[in-house]
Amino acid sequence: MKKPLAFLVMAVMTLSQALPAQGSAKHFRSSHEHFTKYAAMASDLFLSTDDPVEKNTLGLLAASSSFYAERAYLVMQLTDILENMTEAADIEYVEKRVHAIKDFVLEVLRPEIKRVGDLTMGQKNPDIKSLGNLIVNELRVFERNTGNL
Repeated sequence: MKKPLAFLVMAVMTLSQALPAQGSAKHFRSSHEHFTKYAAMASDLFLSTDDPVEKNTLGLLAASSSFYAERAYLVMQLTDILENMTEAADIEYVEKRVHAIKDFVLEVLRPEIKRVGDLTMGQKNPDIKSLGNLIVNELRVFERNTGNL
């Protein structure tokens, strides 16, 4: 009696590891929304300052946030498609695409976290520093969620 139960538990655990994490799309939707909000915040701060150095920094923060908002949206769409597929061949195909995007995103994301962090650490304006920290934190969340695919 215990062996069939153990076999069933092992089968369920194996399947759960083989299938994509359900609900991944919602994590990427959240990152997309946060990055979009941070891009808007950077744009608002850009318009409220006359300092050329601050304008340059805010332009870069807005661009980085917009860029990663689009990447989060792309990953969200693909994970949503994958979560709703039923045909094994289709699932395999989309999983390959998701893993290719995962590798690409992780490769370019790590240097971006350092770049944005370094850029904002030297800022005197507390609003820019705070926004930079929000963006770095969201980049780390995006990195973690992408790594979990």
